Amino acid sequence: MSSNNILHYGVVRTRVVGTGKLRVSLHGYDFIESETLDPIDMSATIFRQEQRLANFQGQECMIKFETTDIDDYMEVNSITLFVKELWTEYPQ
Repeated sequence: MSSNNILHYGVVRTRVVGTGKLRVSLHGYDFIESETLDPIDMSATIFRQEQRLANFQGQECMIKFETTDIDDYMEVNSITLFVKELWTEYPQ
């Protein structure tokens, strides 16, 4: 895929342990466009990966993880981002 292609980011799947709630958000270039996904309730033991639906389009995407309280912690073991190519370039 070329860096000029427009991509659709549809699902974020992660395996994370910790305490509290984990906020997941997707951001484009210079934080102009963003989408906040449903928060993930973390626990010290988890038997499955958490999955959140997204509807984000852009040339590139940055994932931001943050906790909601000061004493919360997280340990991210894996991140899978489902991406599909939409167009090869923006319309003229």
